Amino acid sequence: MTHPAGYRALADLLRERIDSGTVAPGQNLPSESALAQTYGLSITTARRALTVLRNEGLIDVRPGYPPRVRVPPDLEDVTPQPGDVLHYRQPTARERDEQGIPDGVVWLLRIRPTGEVVEYRGDRYRFRVPD
Repeated sequence: MTHPAGYRALADLLRERIDSGTVAPGQNLPSESALAQTYGLSITTARRALTVLRNEGLIDVRPGYPPRVRVPPDLEDVTPQPGDVLHYRQPTARERDEQGIPDGVVWLLRIRPTGEVVEYRGDRYRFRVPD
């Protein structure tokens, strides 16, 4: 078995398994210690790889439980109007706590020509730009 060299390589390997469906939504990934042992890496390196995937919104990580592949939600489409500017940003720690926003989920911003800013949670909505 080829061993990844570093956290980025391990994150890439795990991401490929998730993207290909080898590890399906709702299934667990190996624990940090199991990944470290399997690939001859430190636990810190395995933790960093899992952090990358968590920040990308691919997995959920809770203390005492193995990392789990997120089940993709059904997203509601938001169609921008002519003149709207689309952007995104990370929620603040306070917003995450107050609104229960998981790590790796961004705010989608729709800035209207009037200057009004409408925020959408990235785990519930997606922008659909008409053809």
